[in-house]
Amino acid sequence: MLDKFAQQIADSTEEVIGYHVLLTDRDGVVVGSSERERVGGSHQPSLQVIARQEELYTDPETARDMEGVKPGVTLPIRLAGAVVGSIALAGTYGEVAQYGHLVQRHAEIYLRERVLAESAAFRERALAEMLQEIASFNPAERDVSLLVTRGHELGFDLTRPRIALVVAVDNIGDLAPGSFRLGAPAENEVQQQALRRELQQRIRSVFPNRQDLLCAGGEGEFALLHLLPRRFRVERFLEDLMERCRGLHTQLTGRSCVAYIGIGTIAYRPEELRRSYHSAWKALSLGRRERQHPGVYNIDSFLFEDLISTVNRETCRHFIDQVLIPLRRQNDWDDLAQTFLAWCDAPCRPGEVAAALNIHRNTLAYRLDKIQRISGIDPRSFRQATLLYLAIRLHRLTGGEPGAAEPRNDR
Repeated sequence: MLDKFAQQIADSTEEVIGYHVLLTDRDGVVVGSSERERVGGSHQPSLQVIARQEELYTDPETARDMEGVKPGVTLPIRLAGAVVGSIALAGTYGEVAQYGHLVQRHAEIYLRERVLAESAAFRERALAEMLQEIASFNPAERDVSLLVTRGHELGFDLTRPRIALVVAVDNIGDLAPGSFRLGAPAENEVQQQALRRELQQRIRSVFPNRQDLLCAGGEGEFALLHLLPRRFRVERFLEDLMERCRGLHTQLTGRSCVAYIGIGTIAYRPEELRRSYHSAWKALSLGRRERQHPGVYNIDSFLFEDLISTVNRETCRHFIDQVLIPLRRQNDWDDLAQTFLAWCDAPCRPGEVAAALNIHRNTLAYRLDKIQRISGIDPRSFRQATLLYLAIRLHRLTGGEPGAAEPRNDR
């Protein structure tokens, strides 16, 4: 590990104190030096320092008897309590002694932080790989015990009930207060990592249980497999979960950024985790499309949309065209579609529908009559209205915007 970062430590240290610096491994071989030509050579004083695990000053007279050695101070570098190498400063004792322990400490802290960062990155990659494995797991093709074992190796008990949550943050803006100001888009990898850590910390503040498997995905995207308590009532648990998600949504929403949270189905067994994960993403996608504003979306609120979104796309397109083409040619198609959907929410309460649309009851009646005249479908007939309702919802779910596909004309 010291070999990977020795040159960075040497360069940064020499830049600050102005004296030549070199680092060696446990065998006294130079692995980093402010004088690059010395890398790969040997440094005899380091062998004594590593063996004795204490500071050593090499005076000018002693240095003359050692090939390639300059007068200076050499100190051991420790990592996790073990000596892993040494660091040496060239100069007289009076010049460099004051920097010795400071430089030693700097090297040890830098090395430890890099080790921790690499360890965290390795674990993050391992979690991402396990989540991909969960997302693609097919119990008909693979033994579920392999998935459980993989989770156990990373410290997670996948045999207990869990529920998937997914978070997407768009247009990351000012999310202050926080340890890092989420303002302008990240300009480099360091900023991107800081942004990701900040978002993860905010998610962790709401879901602090270390058994909750949290994994970063694309930019501003996260997935969480939340562990259910050992004893729970589904209705009460989902109410509490929704409340926590609303609080998280508030934390992740700033002046210029928007957050979306999807909640999937409960996975009572490991082989159900895949469905929970994909249903959470589907809830988020349907929520964005149907509600058209940031928020928290539970797949249980989109059972109908989830079902009709699985219809064969070609069959779906043919059905939509058959039912909607006459209406989509109208200049007021948007108003007609909005009016009809509102009517379906309260078909026996025209006054309530008119008030919700902020129109007169006569205008409501006129629009419903126009729908029947243009399409041949009676919106007051449950059977016929069902066809129109399905066509409009399918049109929206497949990405169509009201009135966008067909040329309009007045009638």
